[in-house]
Formats: sequence, C-alpha cells, structure tokens
Amino acid sequence: MLSSASALVDVIESFNGKRILTIGDLMVDHYVLGEVNRISPEAPVPIVDVSSSLFKLGGAANVVNSIIDMGGVPLPVGVVGNDDYGRWMIEELKSRGIRKTCLLTSQDRPTTVKTRIIAKSQHLMRIDHEKRDPIDSELMSQIMSFVEDNIGDVDGAIISDYEKGVVTINLLEKLIPTLKKLNVCIVADARAGNLLHYTGVTVVRTNTTFSSKATGINLINETSLRNVGLNLLARLRCEAVVITRGKDGMSVFERNGGLTHIPGTKEAAKDITGVGDVVTSTLTLALASGTNAVDAARLANYAAGIKVTKFGTATVTKNELKDWLVGDKFV
Repeated sequence: MLSSASALVDVIESFNGKRILTIGDLMVDHYVLGEVNRISPEAPVPIVDVSSSLFKLGGAANVVNSIIDMGGVPLPVGVVGNDDYGRWMIEELKSRGIRKTCLLTSQDRPTTVKTRIIAKSQHLMRIDHEKRDPIDSELMSQIMSFVEDNIGDVDGAIISDYEKGVVTINLLEKLIPTLKKLNVCIVADARAGNLLHYTGVTVVRTNTTFSSKATGINLINETSLRNVGLNLLARLRCEAVVITRGKDGMSVFERNGGLTHIPGTKEAAKDITGVGDVVTSTLTLALASGTNAVDAARLANYAAGIKVTKFGTATVTKNELKDWLVGDKFV
C-alpha cells in the first residue's frame, strides 16, 4: 500500500490517456430549480415557482464524464431513444471531445431521464421517464460487435449497471468472457438484481444495500459486513469486492485474504447524487494505471469526499483530487 500523498499523486498523473471502455445505462439528469412560497389550493402540495432548468449527463454517461475530467479517454457504449433527450446526449458527449462511441438509438424505448425538482437546495420530488425492458437481440449484437472490434485498444473496462435494460444477463454471458481475453481490469458497478452474474470480473463495486440484498445477509454489524464481502468474493471469484458504506467509507475484500476498511472523509454531504459514478471511474483509472485494489479504493474514497460537497450530478477533476491529497485531507 502506498503510504504517501505524493505516491498517490503519481498514480493520478498516470490516469492521463488511459482508455476505458464504458458500457451501461446512459441517462439524462434533468434539474428543475425554483422556490416554494405557497401551497396549492387544489391539493396539499407545494407550488414550485421555476427559476431555471438544466440538463446533465447521468448514469453511465456520468461515468464517462468523470473519466474525462480525471484525464482518461472513455469509449462509451449504450442505448438512447430516438428523442430529443437522446440527441442532446449524443451532442453533449461529442462536445466533450469523445471521438469513438457506440451510442445506439432504439426506436421502441425512450432515453432514460430522471427529473429532480429542487427548491432552495431541498429535493422535493424525482420523476423518472424510462423503459426497463431488456434491449433486443439486435442491439445486443451491435454492442458485442463494437466491443470485439475495440477491446484491443483499451486499458480497462467499466460495466455501469443501473438495471435499466442495457446490461442483461445474456449480454454479460458474452461480454465478460470477451473482455477477459485481454489482460486489463474489468470493474462492475452493480445493483442487487444482476450482482451475482458478474463472475470473473476484476473488481465488483457495490454498496451495503445491494450487497446485503444479493447475498440475503442482513447487515447489522462489522461481522455481518465481513460475511457479505466474503460471500460475494467466493461466489464471484473476482480479485476484489469494494463495498461502499456512505459516510463510513468503504471496505475492500481481496482474493488474497486481505480486508481493509477505509474510513469516510467526514465531509458534510451536500448531495450524494452520482457519487457512485465518481467512485467507479476513479477506481478503474487507478487499477488501469497499475495500482492495487486498496490504493485504488483510497483514491476513489477521496474523490467521493470531494463529490458529496457539490450539488447534483457532478464529477471530480484530476486537479481537485491532487489538491486534496497535497492539502491537509490526506490520511
């Protein structure tokens, strides 16, 4: 394990130019901002006087955005709808300088959009527009063709699975063996439903809620957490399982028997939206740069500490992470 901030800064510098294949559920995060000064006479609900509206890249698209801001080069793979939101996302990714993509347009499913209504920093409601049915065989074949044509040109891969229908069990059965042909890290950011289908990836990143649900083990103390981590490690046969624990940091279970608890950064959380995307992108770039799972998780934990201080779906830049390390935050 690297013991100095300068050593971790050297790892961050190695992020530059790392090519990361990013497959998953692309989303648009829509924010409606305003103020509440009265209650509706029609029903006991607040009336929001809208002052502004903005759109951000969300889900796997936020992972892509995070990779860019950390100095990496993403290869995004996913599905959008034949709608204005899908066209906005394609143009937004192009504007970020991404040259090679596999952004497929579906005629029978909309782009996933999460609309959050915010009044004076208070999250009032979220409205989701989506279709979570599995993608059809034609879209899956196009994804696999792109992966097979480009895996020789990547340093790592992320599977960002929000269970919106792009990452299916059938896709994983073809995708993981294909990616494993290369000597690169494969990081899965998985929820409970598909979690046990990620056998053989390098690292699985999940959280306490999803890991508990997938294993059927109630998390009540450190012992049960250890049981959950070891259960996943044995069943998935991966190199490491990283379980994020909110304000309590994260725990890294390694195939070699190592168990490391990384404390939270103790920053006041303004907004946790997208923090998992930042963790996954940082973790993968660090692994692709040759560092071990524990140091990669430490960097990801610091990045999470920065992200939670920001409003909404946001990223952390490479320079922000370096400044954090050389300041008084390093432990």
